[in-house]
Amino acid sequence: MSTTARPPTAIARVQWWNHANVYVLCPFCAELHHHGFVGYDQNQLRVSHCDNRLPRRGEISDEYQIRFPSHHFEIDKDNLFFVAGGARLPEKAPREEIDLLRARFREAVDRKVFWVDFPEDIVEKLDTMLGNVVLGDISSARKFLTTILPLHDIFLNGVESWKHPLSEGEEGTTQPRETSGKAVLQYASCEKYPEIVKLLLDEGADVNAADLEGRTALMEAAYWGRLENVQHLLEHGADKSLVCIYKDQLRRAIDFARPTNENQKTRSQHRIDTEDVYTMDLYRREIVRLLDDSDSDEGTHQLGDFFFSSSASNPTMLSQYTHYSLPTESKTVAYMVRGGHLPEIPAMSGWIHKETVVDEGTVFVAGREWTPEVLRLCEVIGFTPQPHEYDKGVPGQYNACHAEKQLIAYFVFKHLFLPSELAIPEDPDEGVDSLAEMMSLTSLTKLSASAISQNMIERAQVREERAYQSKLVELYENRPLTSLTTANILVSRRVCPDCELFLKRVNEELGLSLCLLNSNIHIIQ
Repeated sequence: MSTTARPPTAIARVQWWNHANVYVLCPFCAELHHHGFVGYDQNQLRVSHCDNRLPRRGEISDEYQIRFPSHHFEIDKDNLFFVAGGARLPEKAPREEIDLLRARFREAVDRKVFWVDFPEDIVEKLDTMLGNVVLGDISSARKFLTTILPLHDIFLNGVESWKHPLSEGEEGTTQPRETSGKAVLQYASCEKYPEIVKLLLDEGADVNAADLEGRTALMEAAYWGRLENVQHLLEHGADKSLVCIYKDQLRRAIDFARPTNENQKTRSQHRIDTEDVYTMDLYRREIVRLLDDSDSDEGTHQLGDFFFSSSASNPTMLSQYTHYSLPTESKTVAYMVRGGHLPEIPAMSGWIHKETVVDEGTVFVAGREWTPEVLRLCEVIGFTPQPHEYDKGVPGQYNACHAEKQLIAYFVFKHLFLPSELAIPEDPDEGVDSLAEMMSLTSLTKLSASAISQNMIERAQVREERAYQSKLVELYENRPLTSLTTANILVSRRVCPDCELFLKRVNEELGLSLCLLNSNIHIIQ
């Protein structure tokens, strides 16, 4: 008796997670889906959140199996997540930065003229002319701007707005004003009428005006593939470096022209049927070229080039050569390889340089950040870096800034929880029932106002630290059973004795198996 084999269950690979949430890459729609965390059982099935399904026995499968990485993941201690190697992450900006930008965008919009503040007949004229602009009626627009002079600047640089009806129970007689913050140029830049865009710019429209989310006319033109609009905007001084907020991510104009799944999906929902999709995509490619400033960033130490060579005696064996542009020939470069789709991390000796992008997905770690981390790690493992005449007042700093040491500290930070990181500070308010009691405990009459203020600030800082440490401990308690303990670190020069001793101490104290390889393939473990 024959039976129909059950198709294998689709696999949804985990991208990042913590004790409460799991984000997976859906095998059906290739988008990120969110589920609650219930442990590391690799056989757990979840229902997908999309409309794409796989057929199974004449039916539709709506399940996939969640697959966690075995040990190739990093600990993101800033955002309190575990992150799988090769994870697709949204480039979310910190909440504080988002809130600050939104406040600035709002302030800029509030300084503009709101159309709704004018008499109803004026608002009607402005709205009608906006409709004509969107439809490409250049003769009406030119006539309006050259004959109705009192409304010239109001139309160009005011913002579309409306009054929101008072809800039942709301007090007051004035209806609240509402606006998106968009000016006429932003609306025109979405459309296929470059002569309208040029007219508005020639008449004095603010080329860099932004709405409540920071979105400018250049961003709109780039998003909709309006190449000539982009050219006119750039000729009139459009700033292509400005950022806006899009789904809690920071985006520049160039990002809206890139051929990403998200951009294509959103456009398809608003696309006009008569548009030539192929031609518009070609326009967007040219827009990306016009907006790309990657070649203009000078002063960074970048990946120069790389090439392969083969051996005459063994043509099947290839050797890879990589070139970096360095500030001085005395600098040492090290390169950490961890496998499992984790990014390969380069470092350069020194304690002054910032983090630097050397190519897509590859970043020189910042010596100014990781040299202090090396010194902190030395305290944890009981290691004293050899003093040097170039320490510049910080004992051991010169030897601590070596590229291979920076990468060892980077590995420890990304893959281990250290006991010192899990120590929760004492509650500064424990035993203090009220503000008055706290102030009496600090001998209010003997302290100056500034001293009391400083005391309050310090207590608030301890409370914040306690909250963070508590969350980090919670992450630690829900960590996977296994984590990465091995990595190869390739070094461009001979490894110094101090780095050899440091590596051995780290491996012994922390149970790791990190390996240093110098340019002569001398292996140090």
